[in-house]
Amino acid sequence: MAQENETQLDLQLNALFATEATGEAPQVSLDPYGFSVLTICTGNICRSPLMAGLLRNHLHALTEALGATADFITVSSSGTGALIDAPADPLVLDLSRRLNTDLDSHRSRQFEPSHAENAHVIVTATRAQRDEITQLAPSVGSRCFTLVELADLIDQLRRSGALEAPSTPLRRQTRISRRLQRLIAEAHAARPLRTPSDHDDVEDPYRRSPQTHLRVAQQISGLCDEIADRFAVALGVEGAPA
Repeated sequence: MAQENETQLDLQLNALFATEATGEAPQVSLDPYGFSVLTICTGNICRSPLMAGLLRNHLHALTEALGATADFITVSSSGTGALIDAPADPLVLDLSRRLNTDLDSHRSRQFEPSHAENAHVIVTATRAQRDEITQLAPSVGSRCFTLVELADLIDQLRRSGALEAPSTPLRRQTRISRRLQRLIAEAHAARPLRTPSDHDDVEDPYRRSPQTHLRVAQQISGLCDEIADRFAVALGVEGAPA
């Protein structure tokens, strides 16, 4: 019965991740043995590298607690108007170190549709970037969110009682991947119940004051913490907040 349920879930996920605009199947098959995250902002030197670094730390810790290999989680970033091959902004580098995230090797890159098509979830800084990504890569609409939106939707699942730990421990990487994909699918399904607002955007701190950079970094860090907490519940990681 468990195997039959997993097969049904696979079919549902494949149907959900098919191209929404045209009804065509996506050209790229998502890796069933891992889970990949793509974060996006404009220049790829401030918000998206920090989002990527923090989410990477959280997700590695969660999945390794379940016995997944170090390469199970892949987190990358790009920009819709990237300052190509530029390092992270110096203020962001300093703040990332305070948040125990290493961005020293980061180099910005320009967004390409394949980046999103190969990701299990795409997280943008703003609604405008989310909309641009889904125009350039229509097949990813069901798994593309702003950071604020994703955190709120997953918390909405928690508040409604829909976010539950798995009934049996997740020991295989395919099951961990499917559980995370299902969580993203459930977040997408909850969108109609949520009212979008201007608060769904994370402001751009580029060329702004150190105080602005600090405020944005604190917001991003808090949102990544919230997402990680809900992921922990969904994965059944011990000690996860209720």
